[in-house]
Amino acid sequence: MVVREPASRRIQAIDRAVALLHAVAESPASRSLAELAELTSLNRSTAWRLLLTLEHHGLVDRDPDSGRFMLGYEIGRLAMRGGHGSLVRRARPALLALARDTGMSAVLAAPTSTEPLAVDQIDPPGRPEPNMIGWTLPVHATASGKLWLAFIEPRAREELLRQPLARFTEATLVDADVLARELEQIRETGVAVDRDEWDAGWTALAGPVRPAESIVAMVSVMATSQRFAAVPFEQTAERVREAGAAVAAAL
Repeated sequence: MVVREPASRRIQAIDRAVALLHAVAESPASRSLAELAELTSLNRSTAWRLLLTLEHHGLVDRDPDSGRFMLGYEIGRLAMRGGHGSLVRRARPALLALARDTGMSAVLAAPTSTEPLAVDQIDPPGRPEPNMIGWTLPVHATASGKLWLAFIEPRAREELLRQPLARFTEATLVDADVLARELEQIRETGVAVDRDEWDAGWTALAGPVRPAESIVAMVSVMATSQRFAAVPFEQTAERVREAGAAVAAAL
């Protein structure tokens, strides 16, 4: 049981900043200053000063064109540092079960302002795999990246799709129109797949962590493409969905 301190013993400015972070994180799209002030019952001047401070520390990121706010890169880095971040700690039991049940490496990724960051990894017993912790995951060539890209604000997604898409392997999707169609399918199924697209010979499947409307993290499994193909796809997809739901319930 979590014992919460009475309001009289807490620091009001920090309470307000945390409320703003929650308002940013719980939205499937970026938020304007006016929207965030209304959601947190703060006047715009106070909300603006707090958001600028959060931006200075990388906890929120502001679109230079629209001025709208989204979670910043430092959220993922804080979760990664030392392996003891709240997200990592709360997700660890689900990752352990996922690696054990599938025989594949289970990876947890957190969103940043531009692409997901791998913050934890559990390998199946007796089968160490390449360590992904600390790697940023290209949005068009990895399962977690494509999952994140599928559910971000449409305007931000369109902007990213206008950028040149780097080719990592022969299977990498570098046609923005083809990728956009795959993103539609990802929104329908709730899972994303990378088949040899980032690293030839490896396949990954990712599902969302969604305690509310927005995705706060991605859970994936990865294995050699040969080993991945030996297991029924929907069986693996359902296990990844369950793991994502378990992490969401723990947050």
